[in-house]
Amino acid sequence: MTATGRRGSRRVVWAALIAAGLLGAASTVAASGPGQPVFGIRPVLLGHTTLRDHHFTYALPAGSTVADAVVLNNFTPSALTLTVYPADLLQARGGALAPAQPGPQHGVGAWLRVARGSVTVPGFGHRIDPFRLVVPRGTPPGQYLGAVVASRIAGVTASGLAVETRAALIVEVTVPGRVRVALRVSRPRASRRGSAEVFSTTVSNHGTVLVTLSQATLTVRHDGRTTTLPLRPAGLYVVPDGKATLSAVYRPLPWFGTLRITAAADATVNGHGTRRYHSPALVLRFIPWQAVGWAGAGLAALGLGALLGRHGLARWWANRREERRVVSELRRRRRGDARRSGRKRP
Repeated sequence: MTATGRRGSRRVVWAALIAAGLLGAASTVAASGPGQPVFGIRPVLLGHTTLRDHHFTYALPAGSTVADAVVLNNFTPSALTLTVYPADLLQARGGALAPAQPGPQHGVGAWLRVARGSVTVPGFGHRIDPFRLVVPRGTPPGQYLGAVVASRIAGVTASGLAVETRAALIVEVTVPGRVRVALRVSRPRASRRGSAEVFSTTVSNHGTVLVTLSQATLTVRHDGRTTTLPLRPAGLYVVPDGKATLSAVYRPLPWFGTLRITAAADATVNGHGTRRYHSPALVLRFIPWQAVGWAGAGLAALGLGALLGRHGLARWWANRREERRVVSELRRRRRGDARRSGRKRP
């Protein structure tokens, strides 16, 4: 806890000074007391693309620009007005890192521009505040640290101290010495959802710079027809050694036939040098097993009937032959009796 002079006798106390060692949560929060979070801040793309320790991590050549945003969460029933500003990350006492106070910045804090410096968040709600990062031309290779800070004056104590709570996210910028773009698009994966099929693919960045997926599509070929679907979410970036998962829903499903599915992603660095990367193909075969089962059962019934009928016909012909033999034998005996008795058979 530190104090600084402000408005003469008024001083500001940081109730939640977020140092680098405390920035490991997906959403850093500022609390007014133990176990009482007031507001929080997190990256807007959290859960969609890889973020180191859930903070902002960029690898950009000098002269590059990237757009991003933070989400401000209000954990109280009343509306809160938060001040949002970029800051350099400074060395604090004890070796930790802490965001600088508002004012002129000289490092990453000067490279950042937030869309709104003051944001009112409704009770139990959230607001998105975009920002833009511009790496100056001529910046030498290396690693640079800054932060996006959300703060609020919680009140003034009886001794004239203004209590300020802050929550921040680290912005780590790496300017590589050698730019290498290398993406890999995985073979699509399929999962059934009712009468539709959900296809997803993972885009991995094996290069040295941040890559933006300007466009990603899923191509489905069936029975001579081709369907192209957009993969969502759109406009994601992928950090070096990171990955992002995209998906699309395909319907209606064929009752019979083969689907050949491929994914493709257009990658750009700083909005330039678009290159398309393709995935291996996934092949799905659709067979109406229920209809096949019923048809098989019907054929089996017909075969059984034919087999039983054949045996029955054989027995009928055997019986008929036996009857004819018996009748023929009876007639032969009668003729013999008639000859012996000297009488002619009527």
